[in-house]
Amino acid sequence: MSRLDLRLFLEALENYSNQSGNSELKRMFPSRKNFLDGLEKKDLISDTRLFLSYGAIQYLRNNYNPEHLPKFSRVTSGDKSIIHVRLGDTHIIEGSHSCYLWIYPRLDPSAVVFDYSKGDVSYHALTGGLNDKMLMKGTPSHANITHSPSNFSWQKKAVTALNEVGIGIKAKDVLSADDYRQYVRYHGVN
Repeated sequence: MSRLDLRLFLEALENYSNQSGNSELKRMFPSRKNFLDGLEKKDLISDTRLFLSYGAIQYLRNNYNPEHLPKFSRVTSGDKSIIHVRLGDTHIIEGSHSCYLWIYPRLDPSAVVFDYSKGDVSYHALTGGLNDKMLMKGTPSHANITHSPSNFSWQKKAVTALNEVGIGIKAKDVLSADDYRQYVRYHGVN
């Protein structure tokens, strides 16, 4: 299901960015798609879970038969959707827009992303609240990265953080070919 979850998250994100008319969201979409696609192509993703906004749920219900949709939970606050991506013991929390990219070396079993009985979850419980809870459990995030578009800085920080927690990934794995050529001009090959 992780591939389908990822595809639906990206489709909902792309649709939202197109419908919103927000140029910043449209600009952000390709880089987030390339990043998540790169993790998938490297066969690093072991599991995913979707937390969708009301608008994303409506979009999917209008465009797919209910029996073809994976199980998902609803984000009760705001218009943001979240995907939890598991890379072995490492976890990523990625949002649809205006959300940090959270990287956890591991999560305590009490983390809300593991509680499948919760159909409704607040945005805060998946982001800052999750980190607060994990900090109390001794498993805080390793990084929370702002998706700053300048000079591929968020991708550099994310690749560095993932390598620091044992996920072997390179910038060329998570960037388009054109973006990687520009990335090398700013940051070099390493």
